[in-house]
Amino acid sequence: MTDWLPLVQSIGIPGTILLGVAYALWKIIPWIGSEVVLPAVKTHLDFVNSAKASIEQMAARLTEFGVDLHKIGDAQAKLAESQATLARSQTKLTDAQVQVATESVKVLKTGNGAGT
Repeated sequence: MTDWLPLVQSIGIPGTILLGVAYALWKIIPWIGSEVVLPAVKTHLDFVNSAKASIEQMAARLTEFGVDLHKIGDAQAKLAESQATLARSQTKLTDAQVQVATESVKVLKTGNGAGT
């Protein structure tokens, strides 16, 4: 204790307190670095790497979804073409049925039907 007394007398109590805080920080900073900062940095880097891997997986899946959507779009276009072809065929069939019905009515009206 007597070693500190000349120091306190020469720089005063505030100066001694300041030197004590500086000494404490000098001793505590390496512990804070190894026990607080480094684990926090490691945890953060692990999180960043995990997020990067997740983003890469999502990007790959989005690419797959894009390919699948194009396939669905192509299938829908083919389906629309098939529906249009079917509609044209139905129209032709209906026209033919109308024509047959018209001819049948004409035949019946003129009496040229079979059995008369």
